[in-house]
Amino acid sequence: MQSPDGSFPSRYRTAQGMEGEFQSGSRGRALANMLEIRSKRQIDQLEFEHLLLAQEADSNVDDRHMS
Repeated sequence: MQSPDGSFPSRYRTAQGMEGEFQSGSRGRALANMLEIRSKRQIDQLEFEHLLLAQEADSNVDDRHMS
């Protein structure tokens, strides 16, 4: 749904304060983070890698309970 000014609102609601701030130099594409990553592509890649690690760790826990 368009706003009265013709723009489309974000599908995400962001918090006010630190949780809603963007990383300096990211042009509003990366949320503020402790690693100071400014590239959305780099953030996406890091999140994907950590998702795979978490899934692998979970799979290993399941395997130990099955034996």
